[in-house]
Amino acid sequence: MESSLQQFNRPLKSFHLETSIAVTLFNLEGDCIAFSGGGRDFCRYMKFDTSLCRGCAKCDARAMELCREDGKIHEYMCHAGIWEVVGPLFGKSGTIVGFLIGGKYLHRSTLEISRQTMMQAIAHLEKPDRERAICAFYNLPALGEEEIRKTLAAFERTAEALSATDYIESLCNEEVTHSIGVIKSNANNGCRTTCEALCKALHRSIHSLEAFYLKYCGELPARFIAERTMTLSEDSLMNTRRRVADIASDLGYERSAFIAFFKRECGFSPAVFRQFEDKWDKALAKICEENSRNFDATLPFSR
Repeated sequence: MESSLQQFNRPLKSFHLETSIAVTLFNLEGDCIAFSGGGRDFCRYMKFDTSLCRGCAKCDARAMELCREDGKIHEYMCHAGIWEVVGPLFGKSGTIVGFLIGGKYLHRSTLEISRQTMMQAIAHLEKPDRERAICAFYNLPALGEEEIRKTLAAFERTAEALSATDYIESLCNEEVTHSIGVIKSNANNGCRTTCEALCKALHRSIHSLEAFYLKYCGELPARFIAERTMTLSEDSLMNTRRRVADIASDLGYERSAFIAFFKRECGFSPAVFRQFEDKWDKALAKICEENSRNFDATLPFSR
């Protein structure tokens, strides 16, 4: 039996393969449940600045609130000049249970506006990160009218596919949402989440907890915890410069235990996972050096 996360991931990966655009699934509380498309892109550098990161969160929150009000798909330009699209996900009762956000692309018709907005947004980044953000910006897909139409159609199909999954109701289930909150809270306090911790938080016995998760998520609580812990781990590895030992400590693991956990879950170590990010950084640094004379005007837009 597939877990809820596996059912959610399949349509997200299909959308990313079809469009090359990243997409993220959120519950009603704004928690990231699943995503496809990684952090090796423009938004990665936004997370290096606290004010920019807050701006990204506000953009997402406003977009989701707009969806909540009218139940429709909306396309918008974010505070950094990047285009995104947000759509509601519906449960079997027809009520909104979550949101889908796809993004980090450009409109050919508004390239200059996007460029100016982006340059203003990243002005406070340190020079190396600012140059890499500019490079990443110019490597975002720039879509024409027909490409945008196809992308939005693919996005709508993805939202419909997610709404049809067996475990879509888990997005708005109060106990599932509370469980995610417990895992995030523990991570913020350097505590490792266990099944016993969830039993205490949800006031259930271990047998009741297992039955509940099998019903609403299609998986045992230990698997649910592992998958959400991996989501937090990958985000930290992709989007921060923190040491593996510090990330492990945040999640309540000793370094060696965290490496073993991570390797068991995805097949390779945190260092190898992050190696892709390092290679991307080096490639961007080389391009930055080659274009240092007039960096923001020399790079072509990629399709």
